[in-house]
Amino acid sequence: MGYKFYIDPTINCVFIQHDDDFQVNEDTEVLDEIIAQPEYREGMNILRDFRQASMPNKLTEKSFVSEGRQRIHNYDIHFGKCRIAAVVSSPSDFQTLHRWMTSTRLTSNVERQPYRDINAARAWLRIPEDYEIKFPTAE
Repeated sequence: MGYKFYIDPTINCVFIQHDDDFQVNEDTEVLDEIIAQPEYREGMNILRDFRQASMPNKLTEKSFVSEGRQRIHNYDIHFGKCRIAAVVSSPSDFQTLHRWMTSTRLTSNVERQPYRDINAARAWLRIPEDYEIKFPTAE
């Protein structure tokens, strides 16, 4: 598992931190896990932190993008109207993620934005400046 997450209903946000190389199946795995949590509610915003991970080149392949749109649509039904911000560290990962996120913008109620600056992502999601993100530690 190359991710950890937690849900904070008090600020209406799910926080996901990815590490290592991001695997394509990891996306559906973490989303299934989140939707199954009792704290999760439709309409919660999501902050995905990919700064410790790297995006696979496969995300930009035309066939994968097309297939991925349908997979994402199935999750968007559970998400409802919300915002998803994803933060990456490299320009190439930003480009990959931007292409991926814009491919769903016309068919979804979910607003998606890629960022290289976590503070900009936090502001867009309306996370209070003094809020401390605390991912679970390994047991």
